[in-house]
Amino acid sequence: EVPGKKLKKILVNGNEVKLWDPFCRSEKKTRAFNAIPLRIEHDDVSGSVTLEPFVLPHEDDFSSPEAFRAASGVAKWNQQQGFYIYREGRMIQCGGWLGMQATDEHLKLARIAFNFHRSLDDVVNLDIPKMRVRLPPDVRETLALAVAPVRKAARDAYDHPSRVKPGTTTPSGHPKPAFTTGAARPKSGSESFTLEEWSRLLLAKATRRERPVVENVLGRLNSKPRD
Repeated sequence: EVPGKKLKKILVNGNEVKLWDPFCRSEKKTRAFNAIPLRIEHDDVSGSVTLEPFVLPHEDDFSSPEAFRAASGVAKWNQQQGFYIYREGRMIQCGGWLGMQATDEHLKLARIAFNFHRSLDDVVNLDIPKMRVRLPPDVRETLALAVAPVRKAARDAYDHPSRVKPGTTTPSGHPKPAFTTGAARPKSGSESFTLEEWSRLLLAKATRRERPVVENVLGRLNSKPRD
């Protein structure tokens, strides 16, 4: 995918290749989250990446059994969960949690587009063939905090089919990016967060210098009042 450009068809030896949308944006019950502009840094190099999270419908909530099977992808559901890595619009990695965790049956509905610029090749440890990234531990931690609400929503969708609110995306493309607090939030304005979820949001947004202050404040909020 290339932002601003719509791919019509691909031909191989005159045969049309069927296009596949890993995020199932044509499904009414796919849940789209606001795009997350996230700043990452490592070894004095920093820059911004964009995350676009989606929670796919439970099998019972897909438009048809055929659509559910098609959504499983080449590697099937469990191996297709997680991050889809795009370097300047070109997919270089399809699925997986980038060392954050192992695959989990309960998270198979979570798929997250991770878009980065070539200037961050060293930050994400892009290999020589430009086919795989290996994130440093501090970058993985930042990423894990940002997508924690997505993983929670994916688990809820897996455990409770038909309770997930329909998404607002259409087959025409991605939702418009929205600047957020640095962690994934559903597009619906009616969602609320627990203190634990707000803590993750604040920590994901804080810089290294700000983090000790934020942790101190959150510690006081979470501490039990004295009698």
